Amino acid sequence: MAVSSKKRSVASGESAARLTLGEVARWANGKLDGGDPDTEISEVVVDSRRLLAAGALFVALEGPRFDGHAYVRQALESGAGAALVHHGRREEFGEGSLIRVADTRAALQAIAAAWRAKFDIPVVAITGSNGKTIVKDMLASMLARGHTVHASPGSYNSQVGVPLTLLGIRPVHDVALVEVGISQRGEMARQVAMVRPTHGILTNIGSAHAAGLGDARGIAEEKMRLFEGLEPGRLVVLREVFEEFSDLFHVKPHLVDAAIEGEIAVDQAFGGAFEARDNAGEEGLSEPGDGEVSETPEEAEGRAFTGDGEDGLSVARQVQALASGWRFELALAGRGSREVRLRVPGAHNVQNASVAAAMAGILGASMNEVVGGLERFELSEMRLQMHTTSGGVTLINDAYNADPASARAALEVLRNFSAGQRSVAILGDMLDLGARAEEAHRELGRTVARHKIDALYLLGELAKYIGEGAVEAGMDPARIHQAGGLEALNRVLEERLVAGDVVLFKASRTIGLDRAARHLLESVAPTRLSIDLGTIRDNYHALSRHLGDEVGVMAVVKSFGYGNDATRVSQLLARQGVRALAVAYPDEAIPLRRRGIRLPILVTNVQAAEADKIVKYDLTALIYALPVARALQMQARRAGREVDVHLEIDSGMRRVGLRPEDAVAFGKKVAGMSGLRIGGVMTHLAAADDPDEDAFTHRQLDAFDGVLEGLRAAGVPTGVVHAANTAAAWRHWRARYSMVRVGLGLYGLHPSEAVGDEARGVRPALRFTTRILHLQQVEPGDTVGYGRTWRCEGQARRLATIAVGYNDGFPRFLSNGGEVMVGGRRCPVVGNVCMDVAMIDVTDAGQVRVGDEVLLFGEATPGGPSIAVEEWAERGHTISYELLCRISPRVRRIFLTE
Repeated sequence: MAVSSKKRSVASGESAARLTLGEVARWANGKLDGGDPDTEISEVVVDSRRLLAAGALFVALEGPRFDGHAYVRQALESGAGAALVHHGRREEFGEGSLIRVADTRAALQAIAAAWRAKFDIPVVAITGSNGKTIVKDMLASMLARGHTVHASPGSYNSQVGVPLTLLGIRPVHDVALVEVGISQRGEMARQVAMVRPTHGILTNIGSAHAAGLGDARGIAEEKMRLFEGLEPGRLVVLREVFEEFSDLFHVKPHLVDAAIEGEIAVDQAFGGAFEARDNAGEEGLSEPGDGEVSETPEEAEGRAFTGDGEDGLSVARQVQALASGWRFELALAGRGSREVRLRVPGAHNVQNASVAAAMAGILGASMNEVVGGLERFELSEMRLQMHTTSGGVTLINDAYNADPASARAALEVLRNFSAGQRSVAILGDMLDLGARAEEAHRELGRTVARHKIDALYLLGELAKYIGEGAVEAGMDPARIHQAGGLEALNRVLEERLVAGDVVLFKASRTIGLDRAARHLLESVAPTRLSIDLGTIRDNYHALSRHLGDEVGVMAVVKSFGYGNDATRVSQLLARQGVRALAVAYPDEAIPLRRRGIRLPILVTNVQAAEADKIVKYDLTALIYALPVARALQMQARRAGREVDVHLEIDSGMRRVGLRPEDAVAFGKKVAGMSGLRIGGVMTHLAAADDPDEDAFTHRQLDAFDGVLEGLRAAGVPTGVVHAANTAAAWRHWRARYSMVRVGLGLYGLHPSEAVGDEARGVRPALRFTTRILHLQQVEPGDTVGYGRTWRCEGQARRLATIAVGYNDGFPRFLSNGGEVMVGGRRCPVVGNVCMDVAMIDVTDAGQVRVGDEVLLFGEATPGGPSIAVEEWAERGHTISYELLCRISPRVRRIFLTE
């Protein structure tokens, strides 16, 4: 079964596929409680924190640490049309339609299976221990050039993610790409029942989730169940996997080899281990700079073979490592060969490209579609960049490429990040869609309307269909503007955009929308702090796995996210499952509430005079003094509501808090105050990062445990108990209790080497850069900078002036000896750091030009050479927390997300 844009996507004999309340209730074996059975469901969601489209179905899932039934009322009040529930009384949920079932998780999977059965399009199931997401995204990039593709959002591959993916299939789609993951035996049977794949890719067999599946053979056995029903010739597998587990295969697969030999190899078999994270570069494979790694780059071959004839044959040969990725010759059987430039780091991604190309060939993609899809697949540029202009307009720049799947994902980002502010979508043509182009653009317009985007600007011939689709779905035509060209678009945006707007740019590259984004950003300073939201997300999940299911995470976003914009970081973490947020003062919490963040927010420094803010914005106050408690009680009574408070115990920090001997009496008084509810008890650990102070840390915990015991004996509720900061979350299991407080640990930064040694799977999420302003040569005897503190000795040196100074947060203690990085090489700071600029010695940095990027701290390339902010801290006899908080507001924050 090849992809065909002419064939009907709805199964033979079916009417146009519609998801209605009545059908969902029938498929789920449930009972409809209120509502019209013919009401159409626009989308199915499991997270009430999202902005919900009108007509959405909210599924109340229940797990060991949460119960979605507690958020049904909130979801219905936020716009959901109905909720799927398995317990609870009608009065708990308020107005709205309910579908009552025995088990919401099982019902979600049954609904997804029934919906999937309505479509006879190719459904490609992609599984393996690693590499699923990037293979899926590469394949989507190839197929989207000629067809409308539905692909799993992000890494939706779990028992919940897979049904949500399937429920996103629509009649407009020509093919569906579904990631499938498992962590326990028995899970794959449920996945197969839902997905019913027509094609399959097995990326590899490794050690991921081995605890739940046993050894490698156990993993292979379980994953191969996904492909038992495939027809011959529709499965792509690595040759080495097939040879090791050949007896498990129920269908003869296309076999893919991609072995690179020579100095550029990381492992003996390139792709066997797949130890690197998806989308990350292998360490030490390339040197930064322009062009090839060397004048005579190593060449090697990667071959993909088929087990059945030549249809799926793909060959990657003459592979050359470039500074920006890879160049190789790709051959597809029956389609010839072409040179490909893959702008992705990591040798394993050449293999990923070969695997994805083999499946694209099986599905009938042309050579132009395959090569074009790979060459526009750019991890660094596919990642959304978020900036804020000097005028207060937030720009989400994704104008590097566009296809229906990535455009829908970008609109979802716009919807999430514009909560409470005006959302503006600037969309252009999506090219290379063939006969499906008009309908794909109309469907995107309908998506714009469903997301309730406030304003829509269009550029390009095909973009007019986006506007028509939006109007068809109910968007007011007065909120849609078709621009006659880039200059006209720039003029109207300058007139109409105002502070607070959140603006998305999305189109195929040749449309030129990226130039419009740059026009709005032309005043952006050269010094930038990039915050990788994807890495923060991964760091959070690495910590969660370390903590286990019973321990929640409170993300500390005080000091406005340590100078990194607390709102965006908090929005991200709220969607990932963080249980609560913490800030230092009430004013830091107010912007979070105004942006629609509903998580509990603990305020750690509360004065009686600010009690009204705590009540007004539904915040949680950390208290240890009766005057504050009484002020909160008075405000709570005026508002007619209860206020959550946490008690702070001073177990040895000697900063603030209740002494252990006073805690029980204070707790009893607060527990007796009407309008106050004790929701938690906490303490601060003074030296959890220092192994030499572990005995003191345990004395603190002993004292804290004594207080908890006394409070409970006195009948005082303790609620959520938390003591661990980042250091203790990684180093002291005893300190975890029911929640931990983690701040810079989520950014991949550690207060000590001892913590870094424990924090496995965590990467730095920050990258501080500037540009070279000026180059000059200095002669022996010349002095440089204020105070003439550096003198050129020996021979002439080449110096660069860089656009960063101590007013930007580049500390003065880096004068005469601190280091930065240019082209992957360390360069010393010479002379005293000035207010706005600094000087560095680039003599040994090779060819350097004005405008080149200078790395101040972070990674030069993913997994490549780096400078740690901890190096700064050590030189300045301070801590990284202080240095990050000192980075100036004039330094432009750029947020990267997938």
